[in-house]
Amino acid sequence: MSGVLQVRVPFWRASRYCLLALFRPEEYEAAEKAYNNALRDRRPRSPGRILHSAFWGAARLVVVSGIAGALIGAACAALTIKPLQGVISTLQAAAALLLLWATLAVRSLEIRTWGGISLTERVNQWLYRSMYFLATLLLVWSVVWPVMD
Repeated sequence: MSGVLQVRVPFWRASRYCLLALFRPEEYEAAEKAYNNALRDRRPRSPGRILHSAFWGAARLVVVSGIAGALIGAACAALTIKPLQGVISTLQAAAALLLLWATLAVRSLEIRTWGGISLTERVNQWLYRSMYFLATLLLVWSVVWPVMD
């Protein structure tokens, strides 16, 4: 199996690309051209390294979102904010809707160009992960808050 070209993108730059794609499509297109041109100068990463990075990166994302949700829930309980059932249900519904939205968005067949390495494909993945992060945070928050009260 041949290696896959990828460019490591810092968090702040990935966030900028996502915001450009969502709110300034013309600027995003220029950024995408520059990004895709940079791919020509990169050496392929081995499939093993890609799998390793993907697995542990996902684990890190799940743990951080879970901890963040638990801390927010514990903080709400510590501030003696009573968890109303309506608020808990709203948090859980928002989490479920975010998960569905993210899943449907990432499964879109319209975004398939270079096998996962174009900027458009990567932004799509970053948006997906961000939505899953937020959904997990909301879900854990809604579960921890009433328990800590």
